[in-house]
Amino acid sequence: MKALAFPRVGAEPHGGAPDLRTRASGRHRFVDLTVRVPADWTVRQAHAVADDVETAIRRALPDTGVRTHLEPLPDVEEPRLA
Repeated sequence: MKALAFPRVGAEPHGGAPDLRTRASGRHRFVDLTVRVPADWTVRQAHAVADDVETAIRRALPDTGVRTHLEPLPDVEEPRLA
């Protein structure tokens, strides 16, 4: 699922592994997942990634409802040289 949902560079699943919930009702499937993007991205950039993720899942799994939640990646300080 990770390779399917995160083909695009710059975004990653929540915490390095998908915060992913799935369920089914009859022939319908439902997927909820969290996508982390760089904190300095615009809302437009972040939603473009979420749209790509949702589209990729729906193409691979027809009759699937997909919801994504966006969160910023944590700030990572660069290591300092002594």
